[in-house]
Amino acid sequence: MRAAARVTSAKRAATLAIFAACAAAHVAFAMRAAARVTFAMRAVRHAAFPMRALSHVTIAALLAFAPVARATDAVSEWAAVVDRFDRGDMSRYTISILFPAMHDALNAIQPRYARWTPPAHDEPRAAGASPEAAIAAVAEIVLGGLAEGSVAQRASLVAAALVRVPAGEARERGLALGRSVGMAALRRREADGHSPFVQFSTSTRPGRWRPTPPLFGQDVVPTSGPLLFSSPASAALVPPPPAFGSPIYRRDVEEVRRMGGRVGSRRTDAEEGSALFWAQQVSHRGFIDAAVTLLDARLAADRLWTSARVLALLSIGMDDAGVIIWQAKERYSFWRPVTALQEGGFGVTADAEWLPLIMTPSFPEYPSGHATDCAMGGTLMTALFGDEVAFTYRSLGTRVILSQQFPSFQAAARDCSLSRIWAGVHFRETEDVSEVIGTAIAREALRRLPPLSRGR
Repeated sequence: MRAAARVTSAKRAATLAIFAACAAAHVAFAMRAAARVTFAMRAVRHAAFPMRALSHVTIAALLAFAPVARATDAVSEWAAVVDRFDRGDMSRYTISILFPAMHDALNAIQPRYARWTPPAHDEPRAAGASPEAAIAAVAEIVLGGLAEGSVAQRASLVAAALVRVPAGEARERGLALGRSVGMAALRRREADGHSPFVQFSTSTRPGRWRPTPPLFGQDVVPTSGPLLFSSPASAALVPPPPAFGSPIYRRDVEEVRRMGGRVGSRRTDAEEGSALFWAQQVSHRGFIDAAVTLLDARLAADRLWTSARVLALLSIGMDDAGVIIWQAKERYSFWRPVTALQEGGFGVTADAEWLPLIMTPSFPEYPSGHATDCAMGGTLMTALFGDEVAFTYRSLGTRVILSQQFPSFQAAARDCSLSRIWAGVHFRETEDVSEVIGTAIAREALRRLPPLSRGR
């Protein structure tokens, strides 16, 4: 009986830990040195995960925070470092500078792919430079410039990385090159408008977003410009949402009423499991984690160059997805399903008691961050690793790791998108449009860092 009681107690503790993880705030913003601000996204979530709904999901561990996979190559290993420095928030801003800079340093030494940032006029000669030393120097400069970790932590990690590099001219050339490339990467982002931030605007006008129950939170909007598009081009990526009262609007509201409610929903157990699985994850961490795991299983001859390009593309794409989508949310200020259903109007019958499966995030509905992130990640991963590649996606929350097998990257992306309808926080047209946006961001990222022709 005592043993049974201990098991019951352990299960209850695990459920409570998951519940706590799912109540975490969706967007975390932390000040960085020289007014640089980290933009990291976590979904505002709520729901005591019913264990029946998680029958197809594995609970791997309960930790202080759920870390990304640790890799064995000199590039990918820094993903876990940034994640650890940020206590599981893995700053999109930091990795969108760090990994493209590592990519540039490697391609200065041996050009295989187009560079992200053009070389500085005084960039040292790369011939004979150690790739590993250059990578360590990039990390030293970028992480130091963004005040990631302490001085002692950074020095210790860089020293450990350099133990693998024999002393000599190659090492010194690599260090000089990496420092130059790291400084160029920081200079490129100095004036990107990453601060100040503004709170989402609110309105009591029908159809416009206002804070939602039970927390009535009001998050903030990044003001930085996108990396891959001009500001007008990024705005053009996001068309207006459906007109209030239109057939599409009424169709989508009624679908969420049926499928996304906390009680009386028609969704299946599998759909509910997907809603809860994707609700507590952080997309850029999940896709970086999956990429690192897949890279670690492939012993390519150009491993460092491949790793750097993969992580650079994912980091750039995810940073742009965050900026483009959040600014469009402010621009359109579309209300959430819970408000649309509780207040009614526009041809919708009001239901003041309706609540979604999970806690509604504290920012406008249109477009969808989840659908954009996952479509962007799925499109990039398909291009980089191949179609129909079965993989495990780990839903990395702040205190829990859930994992699920998918037959392909696109299957995972679609499940992620639909899960937001089943969770009761997004409309179908929003998810469909956001998938198109994410795909467009991924394709532009791939266009910017193509393989170089053999004739060069």
